[in-house]
Amino acid sequence: MDYKKMAAAFAAGGAVLAAGAAYTMKQKNNNRQPNVHFSSSGGRKVYLSDTSLASLAVAAYLIRDYNFDGENIHIFQKENFMGGGCSLGVEEGVLLSSDLFLHEQGCPDFFELFRSIPALSAGGVSVKKEIVQFHQAHPIKPMLILHASDRTERALSKKDRRLLERLILTSENKLEKVSICQWFDENTNFFQSDFWMRLRTLFGLKESSSAASLRQILLWRNEELKSLSTMEGWMSLPAHPAYSLIKPLYSYLKGYGVHFHKGAEIEDVLFSDTYNLRARMLEVNDGKKRRQIELNGDDLCVCVLGSPFSDACFGSLNKPCGECSKQEGLWNRLASHRRELNVPGQLLEPKNGAEGSFVFTFKEGILYQYLSEYMGNLNEKEGLICLADTNWGITLDIHSSFPGQAGGVMSGRIVYPYEQGDHIRKTFDSCSGEEILEEILQHLGCTELKTAIQKDCIKATSCLMPNAHAAKLAENEAVLHSPKLNDSNFAVLSPYRKTKSCCWLEHQVTQARTVVTSLMQTAQEDRVQKAKNLKQQTVALRFLRQVS
Repeated sequence: MDYKKMAAAFAAGGAVLAAGAAYTMKQKNNNRQPNVHFSSSGGRKVYLSDTSLASLAVAAYLIRDYNFDGENIHIFQKENFMGGGCSLGVEEGVLLSSDLFLHEQGCPDFFELFRSIPALSAGGVSVKKEIVQFHQAHPIKPMLILHASDRTERALSKKDRRLLERLILTSENKLEKVSICQWFDENTNFFQSDFWMRLRTLFGLKESSSAASLRQILLWRNEELKSLSTMEGWMSLPAHPAYSLIKPLYSYLKGYGVHFHKGAEIEDVLFSDTYNLRARMLEVNDGKKRRQIELNGDDLCVCVLGSPFSDACFGSLNKPCGECSKQEGLWNRLASHRRELNVPGQLLEPKNGAEGSFVFTFKEGILYQYLSEYMGNLNEKEGLICLADTNWGITLDIHSSFPGQAGGVMSGRIVYPYEQGDHIRKTFDSCSGEEILEEILQHLGCTELKTAIQKDCIKATSCLMPNAHAAKLAENEAVLHSPKLNDSNFAVLSPYRKTKSCCWLEHQVTQARTVVTSLMQTAQEDRVQKAKNLKQQTVALRFLRQVS
């Protein structure tokens, strides 16, 4: 055997292999996507479509529970502000939803997450601790419900109770496309009861909401319902959610090296031709160029579809909100690729799905003098006031000592923005801030001080949200319910994906936890152990007998 010839042959073969490897690497570099600037420390990557609370919670769960490398997490931020619906309207001061009230028994995932997120205030406490401390110093006062004809309590009738008990015992699959209004049929007195007014205010229900939503609240939210009249155990955030939730989360994620790509958005997701929804490429627009990002086999993509605060529009003291353009560009493009992401036409035109909100800032606080002097049954100058019989469905949240405002702030919610006002015969979206304030003052009966209060108002902002309630409407077809959505490397966060969470903030965090658990493919037990359905029905029925 000639070892010299064998060695020469091996050397020649090695040279050929090395040349082939060099050529392959050169070709790979030549075919690499140009101008892709999303680089990290290597390994599995995650791409999140926006900076909403749900998306930020996904990133926090990945880092905290799965030791995910923060430098491999990329979050796109199209807007010039962070936080999605939590931050929308911060400059104007608008609290965009009354679903910002928390109850520790009903928001386990929310408090479990934020117990590990440091607050930005001094003292080194967590966000949860900060909320609890604020609640101890500023407990929520009982809601005052004012009816047009009288101020006496309107209790549930025997017929109301029977219909509610029957709703609890009805299977959810029999309630498809049945609204609360249809369930109570001609028994309209239920919608005048104080019990319904409190449900409408604290859980964001309407007559057009799905009856299944009301059943879910009755079945699983007994602790919150027990304290509806006293508001014991209910908490509010110490500041606008942009400051009390989003900024601490952002600081936490930046500390772990998470990348935030400002001005960039995911315009489309291309899927592999497989049974499961496997994303293979993202099309991203950074405002200057349209770029493509190819996903590796173990990369993840999470998109937010159907935000309740999309297309919100604002008004001021002298300007109405006007019309909003309803568009779901990303959702429509994704639906054109895969039918699991279908968007029914009526889903994007839900007139009953709109809500409004407003905030007024006062200089001297004349309004609070009136509330304390002339409204004998309002023991305090602060709190929630539900104007029960108004066409707009007005709820007021009054703060006499709002931080930085000596004269106080009055914010509120409009349940029916497309109805004409009782005194200003216009719809909410066509009214200026001055007209909205006049409508409210007329309902409060302060005609003598109306002119003085209007002059005392130094700033007003109104907001119309055309999609705020759309996901709860009974008329909508079921969408985004396919099990394929979390079965591969692609997941969806959306209010149209049902959870047992009735609070909007809890819904955001619960979805994030569910998505992360599913994508990471681990068998993780639910932190909140649910009792069996039959037992919950018994508890709910027992509770109803105690409701006034």
